[in-house]
Amino acid sequence: MVEEKRDTVVVDNDRRSNPIGWIVALVIVVLVILFFMNGGFGLFGGGGDTTNVEAPTTTNVQPSTGQ
Repeated sequence: MVEEKRDTVVVDNDRRSNPIGWIVALVIVVLVILFFMNGGFGLFGGGGDTTNVEAPTTTNVQPSTGQ
């Protein structure tokens, strides 16, 4: 029977965070903010061209004479 042998592993925390990840995240956040400030392709009803349709309150219908 073979006995399992386990060695202790020590991990040093001398890692430095890479600033490129923070820069990429910041650029993505800025692009998302600009997307929504410009109306989000008109999906959310803001910033796009609007059409003002005014319907009359009454309609006058006159029958034709059949000619």
